Amino acid sequence: MEIRANYVLVGVFALAMIIAAAGYAIWAAKSSNREATMQYDIEFDGSVSGLQIGSPVSFNGIRVGSVKNVAISPRDSSKVDVLIEVLATLPVRSDSEASLELKGITGQSGISISSGSQNSPLLTEVSDQVPPVIKSRNSELQQVVQTFPEVLTEAKATFKQLNAFLDEENKQHFDKFLANLSEISGTAKSTMRKLDQLAADLDSAVDNVNLAMADLQKAAHTLNETVSQASPGINRFSNDGLDELRSLMTDTRRLVDDLGRMTRKVENEPRQFFFGTQMREYEEK
Repeated sequence: MEIRANYVLVGVFALAMIIAAAGYAIWAAKSSNREATMQYDIEFDGSVSGLQIGSPVSFNGIRVGSVKNVAISPRDSSKVDVLIEVLATLPVRSDSEASLELKGITGQSGISISSGSQNSPLLTEVSDQVPPVIKSRNSELQQVVQTFPEVLTEAKATFKQLNAFLDEENKQHFDKFLANLSEISGTAKSTMRKLDQLAADLDSAVDNVNLAMADLQKAAHTLNETVSQASPGINRFSNDGLDELRSLMTDTRRLVDDLGRMTRKVENEPRQFFFGTQMREYEEK
């Protein structure tokens, strides 16, 4: 019986050692795969609505850590201290800035850290605070949250003025305005129809002018052809016909002069012109 009991005890001990060794191996593997982290402190002005423990922290749009604590600043109750934990290898520089950003449509907020300039030293090299403090700046989300009360106040005032505008008297004026607007619209439509007709008439007139211009061009072309065909005759007339015309004019003037002398002779001495010699007068015996 004792030998059997010893065998059972040895078996239990061996099983416990195997389980312990397996657990240690798993823990060691997790520990070796776990990356080193670094904590930073951020001081925000005003509200950090939607930010909570576990909210994501991103660097250039890539998640690099999470929020570890959110608390009211003991130095100034209007400020909020946020503790974050990020990868130790993250190059947070002295001019890097942290801001709130909205994550999705659930209203949850996160923190975004800018990379800063490449020439700036790392924050851990120049900061003597523990943990180092990253500068904060107001994001678009914070600006919206801060200006929301003012927007709400202005909206209330606008609605109040709108209600005052929509009283009974103003409604009557508005109805009259709509009626006048409808009448003006009808007049405008009539005017537009007249303008359309005028435009159509103008287009027709332009077409007629174009036809007249085409006819004029055809006439000019015909005239050019006629002048071209008549050019030889005109040239001959200018060379030979002018001399003949001068001679004809000279002969015509002579003929007119002769006719004039003849006419005067007929008027003065018609008997001599017709009978040639002067007849003797009859003598009584």
